[in-house]
Amino acid sequence: AWLTQVALGRWPRRIATPLDGLLWAYLAVHLLSFINVGDLETVRKGLSVLQFLTAGVVLYVVIVNAVRTERDLIVVLRALCWTSAFVNLTALVEYFGHGYQLIPEWFLFRGGHSPAVGGRVGGIFGFHGLLADWSAMMFWLEITMGLRATRRAAKGFYYGLALLSILMIALSVNRGGAVIWAAGGLYYLWLMRGQVRWSRTIV
Repeated sequence: AWLTQVALGRWPRRIATPLDGLLWAYLAVHLLSFINVGDLETVRKGLSVLQFLTAGVVLYVVIVNAVRTERDLIVVLRALCWTSAFVNLTALVEYFGHGYQLIPEWFLFRGGHSPAVGGRVGGIFGFHGLLADWSAMMFWLEITMGLRATRRAAKGFYYGLALLSILMIALSVNRGGAVIWAAGGLYYLWLMRGQVRWSRTIV
């Protein structure tokens, strides 16, 4: 929607950030790396990776420019929480369905979905490390949304997602996700020191 508004001249000019030059240089370096590629299969895989990286850069630009008010930010955070719920669903189906793919692999970007291997669950990411990292980051967002919620039902929803995120880290059997969760927790508590009356806010 933001890109459409920009094209029609109905949105303020793009916001420049200190990371813009670094991001475009990062993509340029990946593009230059194709000079050393000697076979078509490697080119195909390299283009797939470049497409994935470019999508991330474009998403960054869109978020920076489209999220300009607190209301915009809340909408994005809620969307992330609902996305987390869907990610959890795919992982649970994969685990209890013994590798069953809820989403067809051809539908996913870069075909990232894969069945569980050795008890490790990857969910929609197709890799246990990505699922663990995502869940570790989403846990603290879900806790924050629960603290901000005023209705009991909303608090229950967000806190329930947070518990599922912990379960996802456990099912992925990934130490990296556990480390991110613990380190993020220390940083989160440091940021929130003196700002939240936990006993009153949680309920």
